[in-house]
Amino acid sequence: MKNTVLKLSVILAVITVLCAAPAAYSQPSYGGDGPEGMNARRSEIFDKISERLDLSPKQREQLKELRRENREMMKALMEELRDTRHDLSEELQETYSSRKKIKRVVSDMKKLQAKQIDQRVDNFLDMKKILTPDQFEEFMELKEERKHHRRDHGRKSHWGRFRERF
Repeated sequence: MKNTVLKLSVILAVITVLCAAPAAYSQPSYGGDGPEGMNARRSEIFDKISERLDLSPKQREQLKELRRENREMMKALMEELRDTRHDLSEELQETYSSRKKIKRVVSDMKKLQAKQIDQRVDNFLDMKKILTPDQFEEFMELKEERKHHRRDHGRKSHWGRFRERF
């Protein structure tokens, strides 16, 4: 009798978990799932920042184009860097690793990281050209608020709660 009740309890628990799992995974994450959700969040944040900076329609378009170009360039750099990291990992796992080859791969990684830094700085300077001095000052204040928010609430939620302040 006890054995039957135990088996029945286990079966019911398994059925409950199996039925509840799809429901749990079907709930959208904060802002939606996947790239579409992330793009929606980015657009929402961009719109709120645009309002706060009082951007003209021309400035909005210029900044959107700058963001698109920067995203494409950074994506390409990140893919190259990921491939280079993979090459390094493979070479380090070899039984007889070549120090010369490892140094070459590490050098390639450093060059890609330097390109990323250059791209970030170029993007920032291009953005600075689009904004008026007052808008740039306001933007820097927003960045400072975001920095404090990230420090207080952790990196993962950096825009999540920050955007609620608008």
